[in-house]
Amino acid sequence: MHDPVTSNRPDYSCAELAHYEPEKHGVVHHLLRHGVAKARIDFLRWRFLHCRNGLAFGTGSHPTTRLCLRWLDANIKGGEDVLDYGCGSGILAIAALKLGASSAIGVDVDAQAVQASRDNAVVNQADAKFYLPDRAPKFQADIVVANILTNPLKVLAPLLANATRQGGRIVLSGILSEQAEDVMKIYAQWFNLVPPIMDEGWACVSGIKRLGRL
Repeated sequence: MHDPVTSNRPDYSCAELAHYEPEKHGVVHHLLRHGVAKARIDFLRWRFLHCRNGLAFGTGSHPTTRLCLRWLDANIKGGEDVLDYGCGSGILAIAALKLGASSAIGVDVDAQAVQASRDNAVVNQADAKFYLPDRAPKFQADIVVANILTNPLKVLAPLLANATRQGGRIVLSGILSEQAEDVMKIYAQWFNLVPPIMDEGWACVSGIKRLGRL
């Protein structure tokens, strides 16, 4: 889910969220501050529609979310089918559509996250679809992005590899910099990986699925 480390998230109250200004504090601010191309992304607006137990997530402020958004901004060419596994607030799936993907599906084990993602898609006028794992359609995506944590990424490696079409691309984050090598060793079974990119001690691993790997 986004952002991946709940203990690092600000403890917003519902009252504070009522005055939250996304252009100053959320996705747009952080994307522009950290180098995602303004011309392609500055129309994306984000709102918190759900806040329970004082927790807000999916602001785009965590380094791992920024890493994934930068990757999507740099690599989506138009017309791709995208799978966002561990979608959290839906930010990556919705951003993918805003950047030109033809379809985006998000999956999360948390029913509240799925509902929040659906609500955010409506707010942002994006035709992204969100599901619990047992309800998600089975397909192979051009791009699979998973911003979760290292241990789940290791466990989910066969599933995420199978969800990526041959010649498709995978993007993984929620990985501490010192954990990147271990994750890459596992995913190298299916993907030709490039050197990870880093942001504030976090890593983003990406690569292309080799032909002949199902």
